[in-house]
Amino acid sequence: MGRVMVTGRDYIYYVFRVCDRADAQVARFRPRVIPLRMRRPEKSHWEESVGYARRSEERRKENMKRIIPREEYCIGCRLCEIHCIVQHSKSKDIIKAFKREKRPMKRVEVEEHGHVSFALQCRHCDEAPCVTACLSGAMQRDPESGAVVHEVERCVGCWTCILVCPYGAIRRDGGEKKVVGKCDLCPDLEVPACVANCPNEALLLVEE
Repeated sequence: MGRVMVTGRDYIYYVFRVCDRADAQVARFRPRVIPLRMRRPEKSHWEESVGYARRSEERRKENMKRIIPREEYCIGCRLCEIHCIVQHSKSKDIIKAFKREKRPMKRVEVEEHGHVSFALQCRHCDEAPCVTACLSGAMQRDPESGAVVHEVERCVGCWTCILVCPYGAIRRDGGEKKVVGKCDLCPDLEVPACVANCPNEALLLVEE
């Protein structure tokens, strides 16, 4: 007697094959249905992925930080640019960063027109077009902080992110080949260097 098991959603069907000994070539099939305990259907991989994405999105929105410029208080002193360069230098020393080391690119740019000036850096958009347009996956969103981060090792220098950024906050890094640079919210600091060193509080760090 042979046995074949066929699985269903809520039952397992056992089909017993009974062979007539008198004629081995003639076989009769007697299906028997053995019900299992009713179980809650397990979530599919897609449902688990969607649930994880939703939880990550909710957690990201709770911890999301952004730098908001206030042009009415900005005097164009460019101290935000200076301290950004120092923070991203190897030594974190202002003299060495400007005189002795290879100067890193500034990730914040002060725009001026007449008496109006303000600091411009990455806004870490909710629907970031740079992340969507990036061909190599170098532009990603940090699931914990919600910040849009850039992986230098994966950047291929296609400049697509520069083209699609609505604020013009992504720039080509002149010190590196085929690499872009942008604000990373100073992950090693509790408050970004540009915000902490602005004398007029023209840059505010807000948590949404």
